[in-house]
Amino acid sequence: MSTIVTILTVMTFKTSLNLGILTTIFSVCSMGTVYIYKKYYNKKNCGIILWICAAFIILGALGIIFNTNRLTLVIYNFACTVSLCVFDAIYNTQKGNLVQECNIEKRKVEHIMLNSFCTRMSRMTGFILILIAGIIGGMTAFKVILLFITICVPIYINLIIKLERNEGK
Repeated sequence: MSTIVTILTVMTFKTSLNLGILTTIFSVCSMGTVYIYKKYYNKKNCGIILWICAAFIILGALGIIFNTNRLTLVIYNFACTVSLCVFDAIYNTQKGNLVQECNIEKRKVEHIMLNSFCTRMSRMTGFILILIAGIIGGMTAFKVILLFITICVPIYINLIIKLERNEGK
């Protein structure tokens, strides 16, 4: 998702200077998000927080898909920075707890290797899609990829919520 945002930023602003400025601003937002997450997160409001974050990403992506301009790009970038920070914090916590819950401490290395393999395969698939979009050319191809990624967000949220609910059992 961040690669698509980078490409769209450069295509929209026509310069990489704005990419650096936006990246710096949103990195500070990311740090603030982690602080707020740590302070206010609890298991009761997990689903609500995740769905609000997903709504931000979906609305921002729809804004870019239907009307790509500087404002929609900044809104989408902010939504992704904040939301993905929350998603990663919750998911990585659950990923560590999953090893303990499933009693696979003896197979921890295999679990990490399989997780890394799946992550790398999904990144390769994403980069191949971006390469194909680059070859096809134009903003439309990147918007289609963005739409596909946006459709995956609710699926990702459901998986995180299921992990969160299963932890209490």
